[in-house]
Amino acid sequence: MDRKARKSVSFDGWTTPEGFRSDGCTMWPWLRRLLERFIDLDRYTPACVLHDFMRRHLVAERVVTIGEADATMRRHLLALGMWPPLAWGFWLAVLLMRPFFLASRPLPPGGANSGDRV
Repeated sequence: MDRKARKSVSFDGWTTPEGFRSDGCTMWPWLRRLLERFIDLDRYTPACVLHDFMRRHLVAERVVTIGEADATMRRHLLALGMWPPLAWGFWLAVLLMRPFFLASRPLPPGGANSGDRV
C-alpha cells in the first residue's frame, strides 16, 4: 500500500491532521480497475482519507464507533457528488473489506502521525 502524506481533510466537524498518512481509497485491485472505468476515484479520496483517520485513531480512542465512521464516509461521498447507490455500494464494500484493510490503533503519544512516519 502506498501511504502518502495528505493535505488536511475536513467534513462534518471532523478534520484530519496535516500530513496524515493514508493510502486513500483502498480496495481490491480488480474492483478498482472496474470502478475507474466509470468514475474518477481520486475525486472521492478525501472521504476515504477521513475514514482512514477515523478508523485508525478515533475508533481506537472510542471517540466514534465503527458505524459512525462508516456513516460519515458515506455522507462525505454523497457531499462530494457520488451517485447515492454507488455511495451505498462503497459503504457495503467497506464492510466486506474491513477484515483485510482496516486496523484501529490508539493515537501515539506524539500525535496522530508519529506512528506513521516512514
